[in-house]
Amino acid sequence: MRVQFIINKHNCIRDVNASMALILRDYLASHGCQATDHAPDIIHVFGRWNNQYARIIRHYYNYKIPIVFTAIDGIQSLADKENGSFHLNISPRQIIRYSSVIHTSGPMEEKLVKHVCKEAETCIIQNPAITASLTNSEMGNKMYELYKDTIGVHDRRIRNDIEAKVAQTNTKIKEIDELCSEILYIKYLTHRRNIPKETIDNLTEKLLQTQYDEDIMAETMKELKIDKFAASLFYVLCSISSLSEGFVPTYIKYDRTAQFISKSITN
Repeated sequence: MRVQFIINKHNCIRDVNASMALILRDYLASHGCQATDHAPDIIHVFGRWNNQYARIIRHYYNYKIPIVFTAIDGIQSLADKENGSFHLNISPRQIIRYSSVIHTSGPMEEKLVKHVCKEAETCIIQNPAITASLTNSEMGNKMYELYKDTIGVHDRRIRNDIEAKVAQTNTKIKEIDELCSEILYIKYLTHRRNIPKETIDNLTEKLLQTQYDEDIMAETMKELKIDKFAASLFYVLCSISSLSEGFVPTYIKYDRTAQFISKSITN
């Protein structure tokens, strides 16, 4: 798992949740996970309920990367907005809208988040820096499970959207639908600049093993408007695997898209 932490270096060390990111980095590193600033599987933002972090979260939301948000000062700034002119400030609602999950440290904070947006996805995980009821390791394990669950839910939603799109085509052939779905999924991962090598290998194996009508496959890709992307993708597959041009349903093409796909493959 590749996790990107976003935390402003100017945040006050006295903020109640400031130490959580450091604890999590150490825990994840000891459990085979990688803290990264490139091609993350999930992003954890430690920030404030303000426009700066609303913009940051919208930016990564547009890349369709799952996001966990933790208010670095806990309940304080959100409570201040609620007690003040909150109706004039939309940043908390935007943060909630564009985050996959809002992490809170207790039921009071969760209740306040739900008051801002009752549909908010929340998860309570206590901060071991301020409670004796949870160790660093237990907190790290709970957060790791939250990351896994959030990635899983996000990925299923993306795949369901892709399947719905493919189902609208004129082709109703299972094998072709499955191949086109995989190509669309890799196109989505390319947009995120994070294509696991395993995903590339899976598509290569399907192309080698699946019997399908190449003409119908080509027409379906055109209908889905992925034929040009597929030509670039197939070039990459042929260059890094045992796949040859005879096993792809259309021409292959070396271009900037092919270069970008190659650079987006992660191990």
